[in-house]
Amino acid sequence: MKILKYLLFLILAVVVVISVMASMQPDQYEVSRTKLIKAPANIIFDNINDYKNWEEWGPWLEDDPSMIFEYPGQTSGVGATYNWISEAEGNGSMETLAVEENKSIDQKLTFEGFEPSDVYWKFEEEEGGTKVTWGMKGNANFMFRVIAAINGGFDGMIGPKYAKGLEKIDGVITEYMNNIPPAKDLSKYLAVYNEPTKDVLERQKFIGYHHKTDMDQDNLTKLFMESIPKAGAYVMKNGMKGDEHAPGSVTVSWDPENKEIEMFIGMLLCRDMESAEGIRNVDITDGDYVMFSKLGPYGEGDMEAHRKIEEFMKANNLVQNGPVLEIFANDPGQVKPEEIQTNIFYPVIAKLTDTE
Repeated sequence: MKILKYLLFLILAVVVVISVMASMQPDQYEVSRTKLIKAPANIIFDNINDYKNWEEWGPWLEDDPSMIFEYPGQTSGVGATYNWISEAEGNGSMETLAVEENKSIDQKLTFEGFEPSDVYWKFEEEEGGTKVTWGMKGNANFMFRVIAAINGGFDGMIGPKYAKGLEKIDGVITEYMNNIPPAKDLSKYLAVYNEPTKDVLERQKFIGYHHKTDMDQDNLTKLFMESIPKAGAYVMKNGMKGDEHAPGSVTVSWDPENKEIEMFIGMLLCRDMESAEGIRNVDITDGDYVMFSKLGPYGEGDMEAHRKIEEFMKANNLVQNGPVLEIFANDPGQVKPEEIQTNIFYPVIAKLTDTE
């Protein structure tokens, strides 16, 4: 009986101590960790914004490798959710409430038996990479304060996991960045060709908006003024730097008799990029090209420039072999109209002779 009495006193003492410790915990909390990751904000944001990627770097899996994840609907953006089942960590769910692209993500975390908590992410680009902050805040009921007291307080309970998660995110992003193909050189596309010249170009990617329209100059100018800024914004949003793309067009076909033209207006890229709704990828194949630089506003001197290329092709027994690429080698908004440089590229092959 004495042993039982001592055990009861011991249990009571432990309960009292834990209760006192819990009462010393705040009824509101906020914990965060920050890490500089050497990558653009959009790359990190896109990974974290999709819950399916969390299995790759979530720190909880180390404590419970048997965790079961469920994805009942969309997994990225506002309204995205996922659930998990875990004996060690507890069952719960997460929902994305608000997103500011490449800037912040706000989420709601709910563990069974506890009040929801607010989870937030902040992405701040600075020299050397992106400062990523992962935080959680909310109200703490008595049971949550008890758990926090046992685990060294809210910061001691949450902070190390968030720090470990950021370390793992850093590893995932670093591996991704190391596997990005090197940027291709755009110098040949931006050089000056005072006379028609034949040279070899590497395969390149172009991304742009498709247009099938009449050849009216005012109409074409309007399409260029609408499409190029949109394409520029798209490639910059997806991590392209200013010197890694150049504005231009790919002309698939033109019919002077019916005054119709089919073309893509957008950006020549130094590396591949995923297309999206409304904007499409176009392959600029490798091979022989005849190139010529035209100076002056778009629409002025174009016929003469193309005629010079055609005369060069005829003199050198060459024929056109694919869509025509035109690239603005300098920024039309930063130079005088007469200094705008448009580089024209005709893919060519040798013309077959009658004996071939």
